[in-house]
Amino acid sequence: MIRIVTAYPDVLNLYGDYANTAVLARFLRARGEMLELRSFTVGSYTNISSADLVIVGAGTENRMIYALRDLRRLSGELRSYVDKGGRLLLTGNALAIFGRGVDLIEQQGSLEALGILDLRVTVTPGRRYRELLCGSDLVDSPVVGSVNTSLEVESNEQPLFRVEKSSARLTNPVEGARRLNVFATELSGPLFVRNPELMRYFAQTLAARTLEWNLNDPFELRCLEGYDNIVKKLDAQLGRAKVRAV
Repeated sequence: MIRIVTAYPDVLNLYGDYANTAVLARFLRARGEMLELRSFTVGSYTNISSADLVIVGAGTENRMIYALRDLRRLSGELRSYVDKGGRLLLTGNALAIFGRGVDLIEQQGSLEALGILDLRVTVTPGRRYRELLCGSDLVDSPVVGSVNTSLEVESNEQPLFRVEKSSARLTNPVEGARRLNVFATELSGPLFVRNPELMRYFAQTLAARTLEWNLNDPFELRCLEGYDNIVKKLDAQLGRAKVRAV
């Protein structure tokens, strides 16, 4: 039995992040895996320690802070879960919840975060959008996604991705953070929908076996063809990632 927990699907679902759980579950079930899908939200509870994967998506800045304040009640359980090898996938601005703290420029204040990742986030007044094509140690194929963010992230963690092409100049040639089995990225799309091979990596990790694509399944074939088209388009449109001076 593979147990997947989605945190705050009603609050942190800005870019359709719940689709990450949906496509992963579909892929696993099609290969005979038994799944238990659970979720929790503000004021509710589920047993995190029994989960094989916890997924946390993106929200507006206000909703991200709302979830952060609520999730503090489970900080000890989450920290123990991570330290024992529990898997955690954070997309969009969810990584802010798990860092050391969040600095709010407009409100002229700061919030203590869960402290699971050694990073600190500043929420700025403006937003920045970019399309990225990244390299990864998790999969051989490029990882693609968009970042629409008001965050500035200072991280001491190992990066999750290497930015190879970008639609905008960068202050950092790497993206995301990884500690133990915590995978954090600002990329959205949703992540697994736009990156089927990355989704398959997580599926194989959860199933502890090799899982092949079924090219006779129209849905899976469309996913792979859609990914190939996106990569070709971005590869042609985006320039090599250039880091601007700060």
